[in-house]
Amino acid sequence: MWVKKSEFDKLIDPEKFQVFILSSKVSFPFHFGIHTWIVISEKGKLHRWEVWRTKNNCKTSWGHVHKNMFKSYLWTKDWFFKKYFFKRKSRERFLWKVIEGGEGSNAERIIKFINKNASKYPLIHEYGFFFGPNSNTFTQWILDSSSETKVKLPFWAFGRNYKV
Repeated sequence: MWVKKSEFDKLIDPEKFQVFILSSKVSFPFHFGIHTWIVISEKGKLHRWEVWRTKNNCKTSWGHVHKNMFKSYLWTKDWFFKKYFFKRKSRERFLWKVIEGGEGSNAERIIKFINKNASKYPLIHEYGFFFGPNSNTFTQWILDSSSETKVKLPFWAFGRNYKV
């Protein structure tokens, strides 16, 4: 579902572990694809995880893997030609999936997997914009870490099938 920041904020439950799979369209001329990222909520404490095209952009970066490079809900920075030639007032965000639960839940296990393994992602120093590995490869790798999570990103999430 398409969500605004105010709607997203209402979904945060300080009593639960939550994993949010979010996406936004990629900038023109590649706007037929999407960029995905994961926001985890450890009982209300939010962290955003994603793979980005440039390396080591913040203090919590490991190669192309970044934690909290952008605020949890915000879309990423627009590219030069998008910023100056194809302006839009806001970027649409799509909430693909929410996985949530209490102690011992699938959501808690996924969060533990992310916290333990994201900085050791096997493709941490590789990035391929279109076919991967990219943000969609990373997101699908996280989703595939749990046998209970039967979520497959859509076909326009290019890179989701890249072998990790």
